[in-house]
Amino acid sequence: MTARNAIAALALLPLTLLPACTIGGFGSSGKGEVLSVSAPVKLTPEFDTQAYTHDDANTADVYLTDLSDEDLAKLFEPGGAWGEVEGQIVHLRMFVRPKPGRTPIEATAASATVRYIILARGEIGIYDGAGFLQPGWSPGSDTFAGGVKGATMRLTRATDRFRDLLGPSELTLRFKAKRDDETAADIRTRAQALARFAEPVLDRTPEL
Repeated sequence: MTARNAIAALALLPLTLLPACTIGGFGSSGKGEVLSVSAPVKLTPEFDTQAYTHDDANTADVYLTDLSDEDLAKLFEPGGAWGEVEGQIVHLRMFVRPKPGRTPIEATAASATVRYIILARGEIGIYDGAGFLQPGWSPGSDTFAGGVKGATMRLTRATDRFRDLLGPSELTLRFKAKRDDETAADIRTRAQALARFAEPVLDRTPEL
Protein backbone atom coordinates (compact mmCIF):
# COMPACT_ATOMS: atom_id res chain seq x y z
CA MET A 1 0.00 0.00 0.00
CA THR A 2 1.44 3.36 -1.01
CA ALA A 3 1.63 6.29 1.40
CA ARG A 4 -1.10 8.20 -0.46
CA ASN A 5 -3.44 5.21 -0.66
CA ALA A 6 -2.91 4.34 2.98
CA ILE A 7 -3.53 7.92 4.06
CA ALA A 8 -6.69 8.10 1.95
CA ALA A 9 -7.84 4.91 3.64
CA LEU A 10 -7.34 6.39 7.12
CA ALA A 11 -10.75 7.94 6.89
CA LEU A 12 -12.10 11.40 7.75
CA LEU A 13 -14.18 15.31 8.36
CA PRO A 14 -13.85 19.01 7.71
CA LEU A 15 -12.70 21.41 10.41
CA THR A 16 -12.23 25.12 10.85
CA LEU A 17 -8.80 26.40 11.84
CA LEU A 18 -6.46 29.43 11.92
CA PRO A 19 -4.90 32.12 9.70
CA ALA A 20 -2.68 31.14 6.80
CA CYS A 21 1.05 31.69 6.42
CA THR A 22 3.69 30.31 4.08
CA ILE A 23 6.18 27.56 4.78
CA GLY A 24 9.32 27.26 2.69
CA GLY A 25 10.72 23.92 1.51
CA PHE A 26 14.18 22.54 0.88
CA GLY A 27 15.39 20.57 -2.09
CA SER A 28 16.74 17.43 -0.40
CA SER A 29 14.01 14.95 0.52
CA GLY A 30 13.79 13.01 3.78
CA LYS A 31 12.66 9.42 3.35
CA GLY A 32 10.88 7.26 5.88
CA GLU A 33 8.92 4.12 6.55
CA VAL A 34 6.11 3.56 9.01
CA LEU A 35 5.51 -0.16 9.51
CA SER A 36 2.57 -1.52 11.47
CA VAL A 37 3.54 -4.27 13.90
CA SER A 38 0.02 -5.68 14.04
CA ALA A 39 -1.48 -5.18 10.57
CA PRO A 40 -0.31 -5.51 6.92
CA VAL A 41 0.06 -1.74 6.46
CA LYS A 42 3.14 0.31 5.57
CA LEU A 43 3.65 3.99 4.72
CA THR A 44 6.69 5.17 2.74
CA PRO A 45 6.62 8.99 2.96
CA GLU A 46 9.06 11.46 1.45
CA PHE A 47 9.37 14.85 3.11
CA ASP A 48 10.28 17.77 0.86
CA THR A 49 10.13 20.34 3.65
CA GLN A 50 12.61 19.86 6.49
CA ALA A 51 13.68 22.39 9.11
CA TYR A 52 15.27 22.28 12.53
CA THR A 53 15.94 24.47 15.50
CA HIS A 54 17.91 23.85 18.68
CA ASP A 55 18.34 25.03 22.26
CA ASP A 56 21.84 23.75 22.93
CA ALA A 57 24.39 21.12 21.83
CA ASN A 58 22.29 18.26 23.22
CA THR A 59 18.79 19.13 22.02
CA ALA A 60 17.19 19.71 18.64
CA ASP A 61 13.67 19.90 17.20
CA VAL A 62 13.33 18.58 13.64
CA TYR A 63 10.15 19.20 11.63
CA LEU A 64 9.31 17.42 8.37
CA THR A 65 6.25 17.49 6.13
CA ASP A 66 5.16 16.35 2.69
CA LEU A 67 2.43 19.01 2.58
CA SER A 68 2.88 21.84 0.11
CA ASP A 69 2.71 25.49 1.13
CA GLU A 70 -0.72 25.62 -0.53
CA ASP A 71 -2.02 22.66 1.46
CA LEU A 72 -0.63 24.03 4.71
CA ALA A 73 -2.37 27.34 4.02
CA LYS A 74 -5.70 25.58 3.40
CA LEU A 75 -5.62 24.14 6.90
CA PHE A 76 -5.78 27.60 8.40
CA GLU A 77 -8.16 29.41 6.10
CA PRO A 78 -11.69 30.06 7.42
CA GLY A 79 -13.85 27.43 5.75
CA GLY A 80 -10.74 25.91 4.17
CA ALA A 81 -11.01 22.86 1.92
CA TRP A 82 -9.95 20.24 4.47
CA GLY A 83 -11.15 17.39 2.28
CA GLU A 84 -8.45 18.21 -0.27
CA VAL A 85 -5.55 18.00 2.19
CA GLU A 86 -3.76 14.69 2.65
CA GLY A 87 -0.28 14.35 4.07
CA GLN A 88 1.92 14.07 7.10
CA ILE A 89 3.83 16.20 9.59
CA VAL A 90 6.61 14.77 11.77
CA HIS A 91 8.23 16.30 14.84
CA LEU A 92 11.38 14.69 16.21
CA ARG A 93 12.77 16.09 19.45
CA MET A 94 16.26 14.94 20.35
CA PHE A 95 16.54 15.42 24.12
CA VAL A 96 20.05 14.04 24.51
CA ARG A 97 22.91 13.74 22.03
CA PRO A 98 24.33 10.20 22.16
CA LYS A 99 27.99 10.08 23.18
CA PRO A 100 30.05 6.87 23.08
CA GLY A 101 30.97 5.79 26.58
CA ARG A 102 28.60 8.27 28.23
CA THR A 103 25.15 7.45 26.82
CA PRO A 104 23.75 4.22 25.33
CA ILE A 105 24.50 3.90 21.58
CA GLU A 106 22.01 1.29 20.47
CA ALA A 107 18.67 1.09 18.69
CA THR A 108 16.86 0.00 21.87
CA ALA A 109 17.87 3.17 23.72
CA ALA A 110 15.75 6.35 23.59
CA SER A 111 17.23 9.72 22.77
CA ALA A 112 14.26 11.37 21.02
CA THR A 113 10.50 11.68 21.10
CA VAL A 114 8.39 11.33 17.97
CA ARG A 115 5.07 12.90 16.98
CA TYR A 116 3.66 11.71 13.65
CA ILE A 117 0.55 13.51 12.36
CA ILE A 118 -1.57 12.10 9.52
CA LEU A 119 -4.13 14.27 7.70
CA ALA A 120 -6.66 12.65 5.40
CA ARG A 121 -9.99 14.00 4.10
CA GLY A 122 -10.32 16.37 7.01
CA GLU A 123 -9.52 13.85 9.74
CA ILE A 124 -6.50 13.89 12.03
CA GLY A 125 -4.59 11.01 13.57
CA ILE A 126 -1.63 11.64 15.88
CA TYR A 127 0.89 8.95 16.76
CA ASP A 128 3.35 9.52 19.59
CA GLY A 129 6.37 7.54 20.66
CA ALA A 130 10.12 7.50 21.18
CA GLY A 131 13.27 5.98 19.77
CA PHE A 132 16.98 6.32 19.23
CA LEU A 133 18.02 9.28 17.08
CA GLN A 134 21.55 9.02 15.74
CA PRO A 135 22.74 12.49 14.71
CA GLY A 136 25.27 13.02 11.95
CA TRP A 137 26.80 15.87 13.96
CA SER A 138 25.99 18.18 16.84
CA PRO A 139 23.08 20.65 16.69
CA GLY A 140 24.09 24.22 15.94
CA SER A 141 25.39 23.95 12.40
CA ASP A 142 23.53 25.20 9.32
CA THR A 143 22.37 21.65 8.56
CA PHE A 144 21.45 18.86 10.97
CA ALA A 145 21.29 15.32 9.59
CA GLY A 146 20.53 12.01 11.22
CA GLY A 147 18.01 9.24 11.48
CA VAL A 148 15.86 7.04 13.66
CA LYS A 149 15.34 3.31 13.23
CA GLY A 150 12.41 1.39 14.62
CA ALA A 151 11.07 4.18 16.84
CA THR A 152 7.90 2.86 18.45
CA MET A 153 4.62 4.78 18.05
CA ARG A 154 0.92 4.36 18.74
CA LEU A 155 -2.20 6.44 18.16
CA THR A 156 -2.73 8.88 21.05
CA ARG A 157 -5.09 11.51 19.62
CA ALA A 158 -7.61 11.47 16.77
CA THR A 159 -10.75 13.07 15.40
CA ASP A 160 -13.96 11.05 15.56
CA ARG A 161 -13.87 9.37 12.16
CA PHE A 162 -10.16 8.72 11.85
CA ARG A 163 -9.56 5.02 11.15
CA ASP A 164 -6.41 3.65 12.74
CA LEU A 165 -5.09 1.19 10.16
CA LEU A 166 -1.58 1.21 11.61
CA GLY A 167 -2.05 0.42 15.28
CA PRO A 168 1.26 0.09 17.16
CA SER A 169 3.93 0.85 14.59
CA GLU A 170 7.60 1.59 14.03
CA LEU A 171 9.15 4.59 12.31
CA THR A 172 12.41 4.49 10.39
CA LEU A 173 13.49 7.82 8.95
CA ARG A 174 16.49 9.70 7.62
CA PHE A 175 16.57 13.48 7.37
CA LYS A 176 18.80 16.38 6.42
CA ALA A 177 17.23 19.54 7.77
CA LYS A 178 18.46 23.09 7.43
CA ARG A 179 18.45 25.36 10.45
CA ASP A 180 15.44 27.61 9.96
CA ASP A 181 13.87 28.88 13.16
CA GLU A 182 10.99 30.60 11.33
CA THR A 183 9.93 27.55 9.30
CA ALA A 184 10.31 25.29 12.34
CA ALA A 185 8.13 27.65 14.39
CA ASP A 186 5.48 27.78 11.65
CA ILE A 187 5.24 23.99 11.42
CA ARG A 188 5.22 23.69 15.21
CA THR A 189 2.29 26.12 15.41
CA ARG A 190 0.34 24.04 12.91
CA ALA A 191 1.14 20.78 14.65
CA GLN A 192 0.03 22.16 18.00
CA ALA A 193 -3.21 23.51 16.53
CA LEU A 194 -3.99 20.18 14.87
CA ALA A 195 -3.40 18.38 18.16
CA ARG A 196 -6.01 20.60 19.82
CA PHE A 197 -8.61 19.42 17.30
CA ALA A 198 -7.87 15.76 18.01
CA GLU A 199 -9.14 14.14 21.20
CA PRO A 200 -7.14 11.69 23.35
CA VAL A 201 -7.96 8.10 22.45
CA LEU A 202 -8.02 4.87 24.39
CA ASP A 203 -6.24 1.86 22.94
CA ARG A 204 -7.75 1.07 19.55
CA THR A 205 -7.56 -2.13 17.53
CA PRO A 206 -6.27 -1.42 13.98
CA GLU A 207 -9.08 -1.48 11.41
CA LEU A 208 -8.35 -3.98 8.64
